[in-house]
Amino acid sequence: MNNSKIHVVHELIRRGLMQKSEIIDGGLTVADSTSRHRNSLVMRKAGAGYFVKEAVPTQPMSVQTLMREAATYALVQQANGTLAPLAAMMPRCHVWDPVQRLLVLELLPGAENLAAHARRTNRFSETLAAQFGCALATYHGRAAGTLTQTTHGHIFPGMIPWALTISQQTQSSVLNLSGANAQMLSLVQRYPNFPKRLDALQASWRRDTLIHGDMKFENCVLAYTNGTDQEPEIKVVDWEIADLGDPRWDAGSMLQSWLSCWIFSMPADGVVNDPEQLVARAHYPLEAMQPAMRAFWRAYAETMGVSGTAERDLLDTCISFGAARMIQTVFESMYQMTQLTPHAIFMLQVSLNILEEPRAAVSELMAL
Repeated sequence: MNNSKIHVVHELIRRGLMQKSEIIDGGLTVADSTSRHRNSLVMRKAGAGYFVKEAVPTQPMSVQTLMREAATYALVQQANGTLAPLAAMMPRCHVWDPVQRLLVLELLPGAENLAAHARRTNRFSETLAAQFGCALATYHGRAAGTLTQTTHGHIFPGMIPWALTISQQTQSSVLNLSGANAQMLSLVQRYPNFPKRLDALQASWRRDTLIHGDMKFENCVLAYTNGTDQEPEIKVVDWEIADLGDPRWDAGSMLQSWLSCWIFSMPADGVVNDPEQLVARAHYPLEAMQPAMRAFWRAYAETMGVSGTAERDLLDTCISFGAARMIQTVFESMYQMTQLTPHAIFMLQVSLNILEEPRAAVSELMAL
């Protein structure tokens, strides 16, 4: 066990979350899962495991996002039942140390995110999609009016997603801009309808409820307490950029997760670049995803209590926000690339098509 793992174990022992004897009897495994923070998975034979996050002191973004996540857990778990639906879909928080900037969460048993579930089962579950749609709408509805900029602005700054501000960005204003993302920025700004539609979404942005801010398959987790043959608990993880914002961004981000999964399942061998051929060779055909997309949306809309024209208008706006989130997905996937890939170019084209004609996109992409 290296020094960083020993440090994590000692911190857990010091806080009474495990015993020294567990080190000796060999019933302990610590695995590194570092991303933005120093993350460790602590698995124990003697009891429930832990997911430990530590901020990187030299990286301000790491410190800020971990503090935001810890504040979100504290707020939700102390809300006296008001945000109980949200608390139920979050991992339990055991410890937050603001001095050491160390966050200890429960390690979800048998955890599998929606992307991994789709790969394992080779299908997209309508039941799970509906459950996440219902859960998302429930906490959006319960948090609305409970949290405001006046009461909670010191925790949540009310920031607008970066993708909506892309018309104001320059290559010099974006840190660590890769060659591919420089191409992406130039491409988006070259087509007038891209900035125009994104500016309109930015102007319509609301700050009326707590949003996750980074909804995607990887953050939608199934916890199998009694094995994968039993019904899982659904959880949403990584609340690092939770904020007071527009719930339509979260819903749209989920819709774009299916679309991104479809696009990224297209061949990347460089042999085929024609869009029609890429679509034809997708490992996950769009038609196989549409029932889950519809199930998610219907559960979300029903739980939010909207129907008829209001539902249709809401869906148009949500899928437009999803199109903006696709730009962000391209940026994230091209972070270390020198040139845009066919996947990225195709995704930007789909994004623009949605932004220009959201109602037609709903019909074509969701079959609604």
